[in-house]
Amino acid sequence: QEMYGETDPMSGEWTTGIFAAIWAKYNSRNNAFNTWIIADGPVDAIWIEDLNTVLDDNKILTLANGDRIPMTDNVKIMFEVETLVNASPATVSRAGIIYVSDTDLDWEPVLKAWVLKRADPGYQALLETFIDRWIGKCTRVDPGPCFEFLQRNTAEVMREGRVGRISSFTQLFEGLTEGQETSFIVNNEKALERIFVYCLCWSVGALLEADDRSKFDRWLRDRDKSEVLPQVKQSETIYEFCVNSSTGEWEKWKPPKWTCPESDKLDFSNLLVPTMDSTRAKYIIQTIHRQKGPVLVVGAEGTAKTSTQVMFLAEQDPNEMLTKRINFSSATTPGMAQYAIEAELDKRGGKNYGPPNGKKMTIFFDDISMPEVNTWGDQTTLELVRLVIEHGGVYFLDKDKRGDFKTCEDLQY
Repeated sequence: QEMYGETDPMSGEWTTGIFAAIWAKYNSRNNAFNTWIIADGPVDAIWIEDLNTVLDDNKILTLANGDRIPMTDNVKIMFEVETLVNASPATVSRAGIIYVSDTDLDWEPVLKAWVLKRADPGYQALLETFIDRWIGKCTRVDPGPCFEFLQRNTAEVMREGRVGRISSFTQLFEGLTEGQETSFIVNNEKALERIFVYCLCWSVGALLEADDRSKFDRWLRDRDKSEVLPQVKQSETIYEFCVNSSTGEWEKWKPPKWTCPESDKLDFSNLLVPTMDSTRAKYIIQTIHRQKGPVLVVGAEGTAKTSTQVMFLAEQDPNEMLTKRINFSSATTPGMAQYAIEAELDKRGGKNYGPPNGKKMTIFFDDISMPEVNTWGDQTTLELVRLVIEHGGVYFLDKDKRGDFKTCEDLQY
C-alpha cells in the first residue's frame, strides 16, 4: 500500500503511495528534462505484476482508486535486480533484459580505478606490484590466484562478491595509510607492504573460520619471498598480528589492561572486559568509522558482536557523536525501522534532516539478520536499511510529502 496507495477503510480517503507520487510528478510533458526511474531491489510477484500495464504498449499506471497516469516520452524506467526467479513470464516478456555476469568486469577494474586515483605515479606503480604479488591478475576464466585459492580450499561464513571484498580492502588500506599520523608509511615500502597484507587478510580473507585462516596464512607464506609476514609460533597465524602505525612493524594483538571499577554494587552482567578478539575487531571498526564507512560485524551466536559494538560506542565523544541502538526482531517492519531512525532527527532546512544541535550520530542495528523473510525470500526491512546507507535518506511517509526524498545528514552505521 505504501508503494502505490491505499484507501482508509474508515473514512474512505485515498492516500497516494510513494511510487505513484513519483510517477505522477515526473510523467509530465511540461518537464524540460528526461527522468530515469530506477527500481533497485528484489522483485516479488505482487508489486511487479501491478506494473504490467506500464510495461506493455499501454504505458499507463492504473491505481486502486481508478486513477490512470500515462507514461510520457521523457521518462524511462529501469529495474536493477539480482534474480528474476519471482517474475512471471508476462513481466519478463515486457521488458528488455540485460544480464551482467560477475565475471564481465570482476574486481580488477575497481582496484585499478582506485590505484589511478592515487596522486603519485611512483606510489601507483608500487601498489600495482603488491597487487600482482599478493592478489594476481584477473581474467574472464581466472579471478586470480588469491581468490582461486579461497574459492577452492576454504569455506566462508557468508557469501560476498569479489568486488565487495576489494572495496572493503581499499577502504581499510586508505584508513591505515592516508591519515596524518601514518604519512611516513607511504615512503616506507616494507611497512606499506605489511599493511597491504594485513588489509588483504581482514577484507578478502575476513570471512574465514580459524581452520581456514591457517590455510590462508600458509598460502601467504608460500608467496612471501621478501619476508614481509611476521614470525609466528606453531599455533598462531597472521590474524593475531597488526602493523604498528608509528613504527610500521608487526605487533601481536594485546587487549588493553582492564581495571575493575570500584563500587559497592557492581552489575556484573554489564561489565565488558576487552579480549584479543574484541580489540582487533574494534580497531578495524574505528578505522572504517573514521572514513564514515558502514561496518558489518558477522559471527555466530555468543561471539561478543554486540559487546564489541557497545564498547566501541561507549568510547565516542557525546559532545560530537551521538549514538542510537536499534534492535531488530522477526516483527520489525520497514516502517518501524524508518520511524526509529527518523525519531532522532531534527529538521535542518528544506528536506534535509540530521541529529540535533549539529552533531553527528552513529546508528547501531543489532540482530540485523532477524527481520522476517517474506514469501519470495526477501527481507524488506533490510532493503530499507540498504536505502538509508547507500543513498543517505528515505522517502517521506507523510501524506502531503509522499514521493519526496528525505536526506538524512551526518549519520553513520
